[in-house]
Amino acid sequence: MKASEVTLDWLLPQLEGVEGSGNSYQAWCPVHDDEGSQHKGLSITLSGNRVLCKCQSPQCGATLTQVIAVLTGEEDRPAPKVTVRAQASTQKERGSKKRGFEWWVSKTLVPIEVWEALGVSQNGTGVIFEFNDPPVAKIRKPPKEIIWTGMDEWGAPPLWPTPEGDLPSHISIWEGESDCGTARFCGLPQAYAATKGAQADFPPGMFEELRSRGVSEITVGGDADSAGIEFSIRASGQALAAGLRVNVVHIQDLVSAFSGVNDLNGVLRLCDGDPKECRAQIEKVTRPVANNYPVLDMDEIDEIAETEMNWILPGMISPGDKVLISGPQKSYKTYIELDLARSLVSCTAFLNRPEWVPNHPVNVLLIQEEGSKQAWAKRIRRLSLQGTARARFHTLHRRGIRFTEPDTIDFVLSYCREHEIHVVMFDPLQRMMPGIDENDNAATGIVWDQVMRMQFALPDLVCVVVHHANKSETLTWESVRGASRHGGEVDLGLFVQKTDDGVRIGVDGRDIPRYLGTGEAFDATVSISADDEAPNLFIDATEIHVKVNQVQNLVLKNRDAVMNAVADGCTTLASVVSQTGIADNTARKYLKELVEEGHVEETQQGPGKANTYAAKGERTGTVEEGDTEG
Repeated sequence: MKASEVTLDWLLPQLEGVEGSGNSYQAWCPVHDDEGSQHKGLSITLSGNRVLCKCQSPQCGATLTQVIAVLTGEEDRPAPKVTVRAQASTQKERGSKKRGFEWWVSKTLVPIEVWEALGVSQNGTGVIFEFNDPPVAKIRKPPKEIIWTGMDEWGAPPLWPTPEGDLPSHISIWEGESDCGTARFCGLPQAYAATKGAQADFPPGMFEELRSRGVSEITVGGDADSAGIEFSIRASGQALAAGLRVNVVHIQDLVSAFSGVNDLNGVLRLCDGDPKECRAQIEKVTRPVANNYPVLDMDEIDEIAETEMNWILPGMISPGDKVLISGPQKSYKTYIELDLARSLVSCTAFLNRPEWVPNHPVNVLLIQEEGSKQAWAKRIRRLSLQGTARARFHTLHRRGIRFTEPDTIDFVLSYCREHEIHVVMFDPLQRMMPGIDENDNAATGIVWDQVMRMQFALPDLVCVVVHHANKSETLTWESVRGASRHGGEVDLGLFVQKTDDGVRIGVDGRDIPRYLGTGEAFDATVSISADDEAPNLFIDATEIHVKVNQVQNLVLKNRDAVMNAVADGCTTLASVVSQTGIADNTARKYLKELVEEGHVEETQQGPGKANTYAAKGERTGTVEEGDTEG
């Protein structure tokens, strides 16, 4: 290498003890032995684009060419022979000590006294971090060389320095030795370093033992990179399991991601080596794990509760909801989905019900992964969207959107943000989770994890999922095909069943007002025009259908049978059981209900004798023979 080709970026990292900034630096001269010298001999200056270099020691005087030859191993002439006379043995020892610590102190800005107090010693150009039991040492040399003696880090104790028998109530654990010394220098809680750094997975019982030695609180400080954050999470979890209070230092909240600073020692350097300023900055970003998330107090709850709900569809869908439309094949699920989309983009009544008219229009993205593109286009034309509603309606057809392929969900998320989509609809679910066992709650979790990811990025986004149902007529969550997780995840369910003249729709959700009583559903007529010149889709759900559940029907019949038996002259429990054929406990239950309601009179006959019953007034009848379920 020629002297004219040298740059500071190449030269400075190869020198020891570099000090300075800008265009002027000093370092130990690599051409002669500086040991015992009072000052660093090598002077480096940047003049324009040219690096000037000369050793100022009178016995050396090496030029940049000689420095290059030594650093590159291409030296073609011997370096000057230099003899440095030590003033005294004690001075030579001090010089050697300074030389060994010089790199480490200049690197960390932590005084040598702190490192000596921690038991650090010098080894030539490096420093030694020792453990007493077992006898292990870690040697660090510039620029980033690490050597273990005795055994490697996996055999060393988990913390350096090895904690004492009696410990203060509050200590701190850091990812590396430089941060440990920095914490002690800055007056932070008594510090220890994780021997294995970011890879540390502390042995079972370590935190329990620290607790037994007097520790009740631990502050954890990992670097501001992904490995450091994982280290903090892992250490916090183990400390919390041991019953300790835990704080975490969030250095990433203190410095710019472009600063190149990612640890405590870097913060000290940003603070020009001022320990008080560094401690103040670190305390700003140290938070108890117990404060990671804000907890609402009752005053905040009252204030939020009094805020008017910003419904997307009044009484049914609010921002951030998850909605499930479920029904058997060919039961108009997609048409109901289209009717909902039309309602949202144009402020028309959903299912022609006057209470379901949006207060304001929103943008909708409908993702369809089945059928032909032409048939899909014809269905959309039947919505007869006009004016601005046409611009609010967005759709994709068979573009391969899959919950199992995160990049496709990335697209959906990006599109929703770019086009201010408020409601995104996925139709049908089974096409969007290929290879997933729909009966496995853990496997189907991938769907709802991706939905949650979208809603975490866009908190007000409503996600509607269309899914097939079992061949069941219950119109409840039990009819949803596959894992029960689907029902547990969503806020609103629309359950669809095809009838002879239209469709029956059940509605249930965790927060919506109960429009329907138990067993009730909407009966809707569906009108679909096949005329391409006058396309139309109209769904009218103005009628309410009362559906009597079979189990409820049996309960009511058994209760009436008990009442009728008493009215026919059965005066004891035994006679009621004999006439009705109902189990003893069941008959006893209905007799008690009828007595409490005033339909039957009970007479106590005294100890050891059965109570007697008599009917009061007219017979009661709730379900007559021959009634059916709709």
